[in-house]
Amino acid sequence: MNREASDQYRNETYSAKVNRRSLFVVKPLILTALLALPAMGLAKVSSPEAQRLHNDLTPVGAERGASASGNVPAWSGGITEPPADYRGPGTFHPPMFADEKPLAVITSQNAAAFASLLSDGQKALLNKYSTYQINLFTSHRTHSAPQWLYDNTFINATNTVLTDDGAGIEHAFGGVPFPIPGSGLEVIWNHLTRWRGLLLKRDDAEAVVFPDGNKKIVLSFQEIAFNYYKPRTVANDFDNVLFYYISFVKSPPQLAGGALLLIDTLNQRNRPRQSWGYNAGQRRVRRLPNIFTIARHYWLKAYAPPMILTCSMALLIDTTGGY
Repeated sequence: MNREASDQYRNETYSAKVNRRSLFVVKPLILTALLALPAMGLAKVSSPEAQRLHNDLTPVGAERGASASGNVPAWSGGITEPPADYRGPGTFHPPMFADEKPLAVITSQNAAAFASLLSDGQKALLNKYSTYQINLFTSHRTHSAPQWLYDNTFINATNTVLTDDGAGIEHAFGGVPFPIPGSGLEVIWNHLTRWRGLLLKRDDAEAVVFPDGNKKIVLSFQEIAFNYYKPRTVANDFDNVLFYYISFVKSPPQLAGGALLLIDTLNQRNRPRQSWGYNAGQRRVRRLPNIFTIARHYWLKAYAPPMILTCSMALLIDTTGGY
């Protein structure tokens, strides 16, 4: 497998493990972090400390070694080559661990033994639905990224700083801005700028699920261009754009034709997030300043509560590698 094919493979699916809410819910946390921090300092670390990215930390700042219990293995580079049965661009990734069997199956009958591992939501589902179960598998650390991202992250570690009381960052590009974070606000910016490839295209399916099992499906098409990772040689050459996002609703009929355009920024004090929505029924384009509370869930108004919004069934074009 040549390098071009390998890069193409990593530029595809990241799978449905992605937390779909994360792209939209983090911005409000910035205000919380600002209120919690009385003062801002320089975020960059010293050169000796940055060397940890070559030693006890992974190139993006995670702990390289295994957990004390051994349940989480050491990181050894992740998946960097497609499996032999990979069928090419535009296809689903074949399962890497298809022959593995669950270490345990958590049900309502044995949930108490796994209580420390379960969230309140999982406990509630196990308690309410007798057929609900959770398969517990061996952990694998499959994440990988291009070498140039690792190189940029190492440079960012000793150069990137928070600006405007944490509303923006400077001197970072093409990698994790704070691989050795010193505050919660730096972690938030790591999340906002996280690596999801250069361009994402996906057909997205979301289900509004009612307690009786009935569901309503919303289908849409989405594209995101990650300007922060666009190849460049000069930091801060972004025109203050983090990414561009556009989506179109394809069904159900009462929502089809609706669209959302969004431009997110790297300094939200200099220029806040810009967003526009097109309502096909009204044939009007509106500015959407409160993008998270309205635009992201605008289709839910078409259905009466109670409801549960499930995770997406979409696959993302991504270059993180792994599953």
